[in-house]
Amino acid sequence: MTQIVIHSVIITALILLSSKYLLPFTEGSKFGHGLAALITLIIISPFLWALSLRRVAMQQVEILISERKYRCPIIMMILLRMLLALVFIGFLLNSFFSPLIAFIALIFAVAIYIIFPKKLNAQYHRIESHFLKNLNAREIIKAKRRRSDLTPWEGHMSIFDIAKESNIAGQTLEELRIREEMGINIAFIKRGEITINIPSRNERLFPGDEICVIGNDAQVNEFKAYLHQHEVAVPPKTTEPQIVLQQLDLTNDEYIGKSIRESQLREKTSGLVVGIERKGRRMLNPESHLILEKDDILWIVGDKKLLAKL
Repeated sequence: MTQIVIHSVIITALILLSSKYLLPFTEGSKFGHGLAALITLIIISPFLWALSLRRVAMQQVEILISERKYRCPIIMMILLRMLLALVFIGFLLNSFFSPLIAFIALIFAVAIYIIFPKKLNAQYHRIESHFLKNLNAREIIKAKRRRSDLTPWEGHMSIFDIAKESNIAGQTLEELRIREEMGINIAFIKRGEITINIPSRNERLFPGDEICVIGNDAQVNEFKAYLHQHEVAVPPKTTEPQIVLQQLDLTNDEYIGKSIRESQLREKTSGLVVGIERKGRRMLNPESHLILEKDDILWIVGDKKLLAKL
């Protein structure tokens, strides 16, 4: 309905303006009325196409038309749009010619209108794009004017992530004193699917949080350095793991007859005895007071180098 009203107003206005200002210039010419009508029809043809044939809200219309109770109103709306286009063409021709000539010209105009829908479509979209471009440009200029009073502050918004290795994680904004120390204000905290707008001083920062801060260039750069300074250095990755699970056959008399605690295997390997195989029987997570026997197979989780030494 909005599309119908807007395009009807535009078409009516163009026809009236043409009959008032364009027609007087062609009064003396033999084909003046025809020329004026043709020029007006060319001008309004993109809007006539938009009024009658342009598809609006296609997905919603397809959903509605699939239901029987909505099918008739949708079809009636489409027919109404086409009928309105014919009415406006007739109104245009009647303003420039006699009724008989207007009727003949109407048939001719409808034929052209049906033959060249793609060109009319392209022309309408060019007009619409040009209009929206000018409208957006004006809005940008207005927005700049509205922000002109803030330019001396040089304040802007910047987004930062709280690193997983950051040691400021878990602290409240009151404890961090970011605003007091650096003049930085936090606009929001985004935590997964949750956004905390204008967080209170009791709000905590957590690893992986995305925060939006407001400040000038110097303040933002200082805050960036602050975050970097509070990141815990990640130790270099080794090519192989230090902690391994290893099987040891107990043949050394030093350990036989002693409990796991007395053998001090934990201290010697920086590890843990997690299993013992004894005569085909397996014991998982043995107690520390269990006595070790000859030919026991020990499963120990511990430091690889210390296990190798043992």
